[in-house]
Amino acid sequence: MRGLKRGVLKLGAVSTAKYFAPSLLSAFTPAYPEVTIKFGVGNREEIIAQMAANEIDLVIMGRPPRELDTIAAAFAKHPLIIIASPDHPLAGRKRVPLKQLSSEQFLIRRKAPERVLRWNTCSGNGTCPFVSRWK
Repeated sequence: MRGLKRGVLKLGAVSTAKYFAPSLLSAFTPAYPEVTIKFGVGNREEIIAQMAANEIDLVIMGRPPRELDTIAAAFAKHPLIIIASPDHPLAGRKRVPLKQLSSEQFLIRRKAPERVLRWNTCSGNGTCPFVSRWK
């Protein structure tokens, strides 16, 4: 925010960022009291469309879109986790080798992030977990 003392900052965030964006904004607003923030949340496709149309100034998302020329800076960890039934044989383990997951079935949300789908296409060692979608 070089040189900006007042004005409007149009901030967009993908759906998952809506949970931690307010804490980021709570640190920003006292430092820039004369900046009005317009904050919008959408899915990845909606946010990318708004970026392409220059409707937003700054975006919080997991990774930058390939189809747009952007400047990105990582500022937080974004781990993938697996949630299992407490009685699943792998539940409670801190680390599970990818090869061990290859025989497991995964359920992902309807429009899965590209990183999940890319992971499903196989790791470099030929390990390919099975992924189902629900609607």
